[in-house]
Amino acid sequence: MSRLLKVGMGALAAVAMSAHLSAAADLDPPAPIIEHKPISAGGGFYLRGDIGYSLWEDPDLTNFNANSGIDNRFINEDSEDAFVIGGGVGYKFNKHFRTDLTFDIRTNKTITGDAECGCVADLGVPSSFDTSRQKTDVDIATFFANAYFDVGKFGGLTPYVGGGIGAAYVNYGTYISSNNPTTTNGGGPTAVLFNPSDSETQTFLGENELRFAWNLQAGASYEINDNLALDGSYRYTRIDNGRVANIVPGSDVTEESDLEGHEFRVGIRYTFGGAKKNYNGNNVFK
Repeated sequence: MSRLLKVGMGALAAVAMSAHLSAAADLDPPAPIIEHKPISAGGGFYLRGDIGYSLWEDPDLTNFNANSGIDNRFINEDSEDAFVIGGGVGYKFNKHFRTDLTFDIRTNKTITGDAECGCVADLGVPSSFDTSRQKTDVDIATFFANAYFDVGKFGGLTPYVGGGIGAAYVNYGTYISSNNPTTTNGGGPTAVLFNPSDSETQTFLGENELRFAWNLQAGASYEINDNLALDGSYRYTRIDNGRVANIVPGSDVTEESDLEGHEFRVGIRYTFGGAKKNYNGNNVFK
C-alpha cells in the first residue's frame, strides 16, 4: 500500500472517531431515578361517633335542712352504671395535634341511698324505721371541648392522650322516699306522733341543673383506610355537685357530691379528604 493511501485512511479514521466522540458529548445525561413517596398532610375535618359503658362512683348524698342547719348524711349509697352514646366534630391540625367538640348522653342511671332518721329512736319507733329509702334516676348529657396529642404511629396504631372542659346537664327524675313512719298532729302544733305500724312513700320532683364538667382521656386509634379509623379509649369524667330534689321548698334539699364516672368507649372517626398528599405537593388531607 502506498504511503499516500495509508495517510489518507488514517485521516479518515481520525475524523470518524472525532465525530463519534462529539456526538456522544452532545447527549443529555440520564435523568436520575426519584422515588416519589406520599407523605401525610397536615390536617383535616372529621366526624366521630362513640358508644361505651359508663361506671359511676357512688355519690355522697345529704339532706340539708335550711331551718336547723343540719346535714343528714345518707348511708348505703349506690349508683348504677349506664350506657353512653355520643358524637362530635373535630379538626386535625397536624400529625400530633387535634381538637373536637363532643356531645354524649347517659340515660336512666339509678341512684339510691338510706336517710337516717335519728329522731325516731327516742320516740318508740321500731328500728326498721331508723332509715328511709331514697331513690331516683338521672339522665346526664355532657358537652366537651377536647384537645388531643397523638403520640405517633406504631404500625397502624396511634396512641393518644387528651382532655376537655365543658358542661353537664344533670336531670333527675321523680325522687321517691319510702319507709317513712307516718305522723299525725297529736293536739298541738309541736305534738307530732309517729305511727310505727305504718309507713308511707313520698314523691318529689327531681332537680335539673347545668353544671361545670371536665374529663381526662387516653386511648389509641387504628387506621382502616385513609379516611376511616377505629378508636378505643378510657375517659374519666367529673361533674360538679348539685341538688337532687327540693323536698320542702326553702327548707329541705337533697344534695349530692361531685359525680365521677369511668367510661370505656369505642368509636369511629371519618376524616374528610383523607387521602395522602402526593409528590406534586397537592394538599390532600389525611
